[in-house]
Amino acid sequence: MRKITVPRNVTKIKAPVAATEAAISVDYYARLEQGRERNPSDSVLVAIGAVLGFSDDDYAYARALRSESMPSRSETYPAERLHVLVEAVRPNPAYVLDRVSNVIAINPEGAELFTGLMDHPHPNICRYLLLDRRARTRFVDWRDNARGSVAALRAANSAGATPEFTALVDELAVASPEFKTWWEEYQVAPGEVRGNGSESRPARSAPSRTNPSDCRTQISV
Repeated sequence: MRKITVPRNVTKIKAPVAATEAAISVDYYARLEQGRERNPSDSVLVAIGAVLGFSDDDYAYARALRSESMPSRSETYPAERLHVLVEAVRPNPAYVLDRVSNVIAINPEGAELFTGLMDHPHPNICRYLLLDRRARTRFVDWRDNARGSVAALRAANSAGATPEFTALVDELAVASPEFKTWWEEYQVAPGEVRGNGSESRPARSAPSRTNPSDCRTQISV
Protein backbone atom coordinates (compact mmCIF):
# COMPACT_ATOMS: atom_id res chain seq x y z
CA MET A 1 0.00 0.00 0.00
CA ARG A 2 1.49 3.33 -1.02
CA LYS A 3 1.49 6.12 1.50
CA ILE A 4 0.27 9.66 1.01
CA THR A 5 3.54 11.56 0.93
CA VAL A 6 3.60 15.23 1.83
CA PRO A 7 6.42 16.81 -0.23
CA ARG A 8 7.58 19.14 2.51
CA ASN A 9 11.26 19.02 1.58
CA VAL A 10 10.53 20.61 -1.80
CA THR A 11 9.15 23.75 -0.16
CA LYS A 12 11.67 23.82 2.72
CA ILE A 13 8.90 24.12 5.31
CA LYS A 14 9.49 22.36 8.62
CA ALA A 15 6.82 19.92 9.76
CA PRO A 16 5.68 21.89 12.85
CA VAL A 17 5.30 25.04 10.76
CA ALA A 18 3.40 23.27 7.98
CA ALA A 19 1.10 21.59 10.51
CA THR A 20 0.40 24.86 12.31
CA GLU A 21 -0.34 26.75 9.09
CA ALA A 22 -2.64 23.92 7.94
CA ALA A 23 -4.41 24.00 11.34
CA ILE A 24 -3.74 20.34 12.14
CA SER A 25 -1.72 18.72 14.88
CA VAL A 26 1.98 18.07 14.40
CA ASP A 27 1.42 14.41 15.31
CA TYR A 28 -1.29 13.98 12.66
CA TYR A 29 0.89 15.68 10.06
CA ALA A 30 3.79 13.37 10.93
CA ARG A 31 1.54 10.30 10.60
CA LEU A 32 0.51 11.49 7.11
CA GLU A 33 4.15 11.88 6.09
CA GLN A 34 5.07 8.47 7.46
CA GLY A 35 2.11 6.68 5.90
CA ARG A 36 0.56 5.72 9.25
CA GLU A 37 -2.53 7.78 8.40
CA ARG A 38 -3.95 7.23 4.91
CA ASN A 39 -7.46 8.68 4.94
CA PRO A 40 -7.25 12.48 5.32
CA SER A 41 -10.42 14.40 4.59
CA ASP A 42 -10.73 16.74 1.62
CA SER A 43 -10.51 19.73 3.97
CA VAL A 44 -7.20 18.45 5.36
CA LEU A 45 -5.79 17.87 1.87
CA VAL A 46 -6.85 21.36 0.80
CA ALA A 47 -5.30 22.92 3.91
CA ILE A 48 -2.00 21.10 3.47
CA GLY A 49 -2.02 21.81 -0.26
CA ALA A 50 -2.49 25.53 0.36
CA VAL A 51 0.56 25.55 2.63
CA LEU A 52 2.76 23.48 0.34
CA GLY A 53 1.56 24.90 -2.96
CA PHE A 54 -0.11 21.81 -4.41
CA SER A 55 -0.95 21.87 -8.11
CA ASP A 56 -4.17 20.35 -9.44
CA ASP A 57 -2.17 17.24 -10.34
CA ASP A 58 -0.82 17.05 -6.76
CA TYR A 59 -4.36 17.15 -5.37
CA ALA A 60 -5.58 14.50 -7.83
CA TYR A 61 -2.65 12.23 -6.98
CA ALA A 62 -3.19 12.60 -3.22
CA ARG A 63 -6.90 11.81 -3.56
CA ALA A 64 -6.13 8.76 -5.71
CA LEU A 65 -3.69 7.43 -3.11
CA ARG A 66 -6.26 7.99 -0.40
CA SER A 67 -8.97 6.12 -2.34
CA GLU A 68 -6.67 3.10 -2.70
CA SER A 69 -6.54 2.72 1.07
CA MET A 70 -10.26 3.19 1.71
CA PRO A 71 -12.66 0.21 1.71
CA SER A 72 -15.44 0.35 -0.83
CA ARG A 73 -18.83 1.34 0.49
CA SER A 74 -20.13 -2.09 -0.44
CA GLU A 75 -17.76 -3.43 2.24
CA THR A 76 -18.86 -0.73 4.68
CA TYR A 77 -22.63 -1.13 4.34
CA PRO A 78 -24.16 -4.54 5.19
CA ALA A 79 -26.12 -6.19 2.39
CA GLU A 80 -29.29 -5.99 4.49
CA ARG A 81 -29.13 -2.19 4.54
CA LEU A 82 -28.64 -2.03 0.79
CA HIS A 83 -31.69 -4.22 0.20
CA VAL A 84 -33.74 -1.99 2.49
CA LEU A 85 -32.52 1.00 0.48
CA VAL A 86 -33.72 -0.29 -2.91
CA GLU A 87 -37.02 -1.49 -1.43
CA ALA A 88 -37.65 1.98 -0.01
CA VAL A 89 -37.95 3.61 -3.44
CA ARG A 90 -40.49 1.17 -4.91
CA PRO A 91 -42.34 1.24 -7.25
CA ASN A 92 -39.37 2.93 -8.96
CA PRO A 93 -36.69 0.56 -10.31
CA ALA A 94 -33.54 0.70 -8.19
CA TYR A 95 -30.30 -1.23 -7.93
CA VAL A 96 -26.91 -1.00 -6.23
CA LEU A 97 -23.67 -1.75 -8.08
CA ASP A 98 -20.11 -2.23 -6.88
CA ARG A 99 -17.04 -0.83 -8.65
CA VAL A 100 -17.08 -3.49 -11.36
CA SER A 101 -20.84 -3.23 -12.01
CA ASN A 102 -21.82 -6.35 -10.05
CA VAL A 103 -25.38 -6.14 -8.75
CA ILE A 104 -25.31 -6.05 -4.95
CA ALA A 105 -28.99 -5.27 -4.42
CA ILE A 106 -31.97 -4.81 -6.73
CA ASN A 107 -35.72 -4.46 -6.25
CA PRO A 108 -38.32 -6.35 -8.34
CA GLU A 109 -38.94 -3.36 -10.62
CA GLY A 110 -35.21 -3.07 -11.27
CA ALA A 111 -35.00 -6.76 -12.12
CA GLU A 112 -37.95 -6.39 -14.50
CA LEU A 113 -36.35 -3.39 -16.18
CA PHE A 114 -33.28 -5.49 -17.06
CA THR A 115 -35.05 -8.54 -18.45
CA GLY A 116 -32.91 -11.63 -17.91
CA LEU A 117 -30.27 -9.92 -15.79
CA MET A 118 -30.98 -12.01 -12.71
CA ASP A 119 -30.85 -15.23 -14.76
CA HIS A 120 -27.07 -14.96 -14.62
CA PRO A 121 -25.30 -16.60 -11.67
CA HIS A 122 -23.29 -13.39 -11.05
CA PRO A 123 -25.42 -10.49 -12.33
CA ASN A 124 -23.29 -7.68 -13.76
CA ILE A 125 -24.83 -4.68 -15.52
CA CYS A 126 -21.93 -4.05 -17.89
CA ARG A 127 -21.70 -7.70 -18.93
CA TYR A 128 -25.48 -7.89 -19.34
CA LEU A 129 -25.73 -4.80 -21.56
CA LEU A 130 -22.90 -5.93 -23.81
CA LEU A 131 -23.32 -9.70 -24.00
CA ASP A 132 -26.98 -10.50 -23.39
CA ARG A 133 -28.88 -10.15 -26.66
CA ARG A 134 -32.09 -9.36 -24.79
CA ALA A 135 -30.62 -6.03 -23.66
CA ARG A 136 -30.43 -4.77 -27.25
CA THR A 137 -34.15 -5.14 -27.77
CA ARG A 138 -35.10 -4.21 -24.22
CA PHE A 139 -33.89 -0.61 -24.46
CA VAL A 140 -34.57 1.83 -27.28
CA ASP A 141 -31.36 3.64 -26.29
CA TRP A 142 -29.30 0.48 -25.84
CA ARG A 143 -26.14 1.95 -27.41
CA ASP A 144 -26.15 4.95 -25.05
CA ASN A 145 -26.66 2.70 -22.04
CA ALA A 146 -24.02 0.16 -23.04
CA ARG A 147 -21.46 2.82 -23.92
CA GLY A 148 -22.25 4.62 -20.67
CA SER A 149 -21.68 1.45 -18.67
CA VAL A 150 -18.22 1.13 -20.22
CA ALA A 151 -17.37 4.73 -19.34
CA ALA A 152 -18.68 4.27 -15.80
CA LEU A 153 -16.64 1.08 -15.39
CA ARG A 154 -13.44 2.91 -16.31
CA ALA A 155 -14.25 5.89 -14.06
CA ALA A 156 -15.12 3.72 -11.04
CA ASN A 157 -11.77 1.94 -11.24
CA SER A 158 -9.51 4.90 -12.00
CA ALA A 159 -7.73 4.59 -8.63
CA GLY A 160 -6.39 1.14 -9.45
CA ALA A 161 -7.26 -2.18 -11.08
CA THR A 162 -8.28 -5.25 -9.09
CA PRO A 163 -7.97 -8.81 -10.42
CA GLU A 164 -11.76 -8.94 -10.82
CA PHE A 165 -11.77 -5.71 -12.82
CA THR A 166 -8.93 -6.89 -15.07
CA ALA A 167 -10.66 -10.24 -15.69
CA LEU A 168 -13.93 -8.49 -16.63
CA VAL A 169 -12.19 -6.12 -19.05
CA ASP A 170 -10.33 -9.01 -20.68
CA GLU A 171 -13.54 -11.03 -21.00
CA LEU A 172 -15.54 -8.19 -22.55
CA ALA A 173 -12.72 -7.15 -24.89
CA VAL A 174 -12.79 -10.64 -26.42
CA ALA A 175 -16.55 -11.21 -26.41
CA SER A 176 -17.81 -7.74 -27.43
CA PRO A 177 -16.52 -5.74 -30.43
CA GLU A 178 -18.43 -2.70 -29.13
CA PHE A 179 -16.69 -2.90 -25.75
CA LYS A 180 -13.26 -3.07 -27.40
CA THR A 181 -14.03 0.03 -29.48
CA TRP A 182 -15.50 2.05 -26.63
CA TRP A 183 -12.81 1.00 -24.15
CA GLU A 184 -10.10 2.27 -26.48
CA GLU A 185 -11.82 5.68 -26.57
CA TYR A 186 -10.81 6.19 -22.91
CA GLN A 187 -14.11 7.85 -22.11
CA VAL A 188 -14.88 8.26 -18.41
CA ALA A 189 -18.11 9.27 -16.71
CA PRO A 190 -19.21 9.60 -13.08
CA GLY A 191 -22.34 7.62 -13.92
CA GLU A 192 -24.25 6.34 -16.89
CA VAL A 193 -24.18 8.22 -20.17
CA ARG A 194 -27.76 8.70 -21.25
CA GLY A 195 -27.26 10.30 -24.65
CA ASN A 196 -28.72 13.78 -25.22
CA GLY A 197 -30.01 13.79 -21.66
CA SER A 198 -32.63 11.11 -22.30
CA GLU A 199 -33.71 8.64 -19.66
CA SER A 200 -32.95 4.96 -20.15
CA ARG A 201 -36.23 3.31 -20.95
CA PRO A 202 -37.57 -0.06 -22.07
CA ALA A 203 -38.33 -0.55 -25.75
CA ARG A 204 -41.94 0.21 -26.52
CA SER A 205 -42.63 -3.39 -27.46
CA ALA A 206 -41.28 -4.77 -24.19
CA PRO A 207 -43.83 -5.54 -21.47
CA SER A 208 -43.22 -3.65 -18.25
CA ARG A 209 -45.21 -2.47 -15.26
CA THR A 210 -43.09 0.68 -15.17
CA ASN A 211 -43.76 3.67 -17.38
CA PRO A 212 -40.84 4.55 -19.69
CA SER A 213 -40.67 8.00 -18.09
CA ASP A 214 -40.42 6.65 -14.53
CA CYS A 215 -37.31 7.48 -12.55
CA ARG A 216 -34.63 4.80 -12.33
CA THR A 217 -32.32 4.86 -9.33
CA GLN A 218 -28.76 3.57 -9.61
CA ILE A 219 -26.39 3.66 -6.66
CA SER A 220 -22.75 2.77 -7.19
CA VAL A 221 -20.66 1.64 -4.24
